[in-house]
Amino acid sequence: MPVQPSGLPGPGPSEGCNNPTQIATFEGQVPQSTEPFEVPSDVMRVRYFIEPLVELGSFLVVDAIKDGESFPTDGVITPPVRTPTGRSEILQLDQRGTYFLEIDPHHVSYQIAVDACEGDIGPITGTTTGTSTAGDATTAGDSTSPRDNVIRDTISDGQPLPNTGGLSMLMPFGAVLALIITGSAIGLFYVRRR
Repeated sequence: MPVQPSGLPGPGPSEGCNNPTQIATFEGQVPQSTEPFEVPSDVMRVRYFIEPLVELGSFLVVDAIKDGESFPTDGVITPPVRTPTGRSEILQLDQRGTYFLEIDPHHVSYQIAVDACEGDIGPITGTTTGTSTAGDATTAGDSTSPRDNVIRDTISDGQPLPNTGGLSMLMPFGAVLALIITGSAIGLFYVRRR
């Protein structure tokens, strides 16, 4: 049986991720918590390709969680899809460090690639299927550019930058939940009137 080509967006630069380096990849059809991986920047890009397994209600939730913590730092909730779809999303992390992903597919198969954006990043390789193995990733070299230094030197040493990510990812989920509850209530009202 021939393998279908992936629609995963390419690893090149995109808006919000000018100097990307791929950290890891994941694929599957079932929920998983990945093994922790090192993110050497405070901006991470998630590239995904999802294929719906049912006609309605197919979407993907990906949360980035700092190792040792319980709550997501940022995440992605894809719009419901009816056809295979590939996109990328920028996640704002609190700081560089060790993170893992909680991947929750809702009637989709998925391919996910994680990229570090900017920062002091050397060549990083790592590919996983199913759950991740942290030993697959290796880092070497130093790729600091003058542009990185300009950005780094403009940040205040005394004050942390405000967190611009976070709870906005809950809005689409809340809207979907509200629609489900409203539809159920209307259906129940209709059944009772008969």
